[in-house]
Amino acid sequence: MKIHKIEVINRSVLKCKASIDHEDGIITHEWKIIAKDGKLEVSPPQIRSGADFIDIMEFKDLEALEAIKEEILRAYRKAGGES
Repeated sequence: MKIHKIEVINRSVLKCKASIDHEDGIITHEWKIIAKDGKLEVSPPQIRSGADFIDIMEFKDLEALEAIKEEILRAYRKAGGES
């Protein structure tokens, strides 16, 4: 897995959008970093359902999800995002 694209936004709650190349022929877009309660949180792609947001990806391997989140945060900071 590697970062395909990173876009630093740093507006209000939305800090960054990223695309991930899973290196098996799949690229996922619209990963987001949001500021929540003073911390940065990585969110997988989601759709809006009324007032709620629903993840459109499911991870059976939570370690893989955490590795992706860490890589996105690392790329965001390297691209000049906040710590």
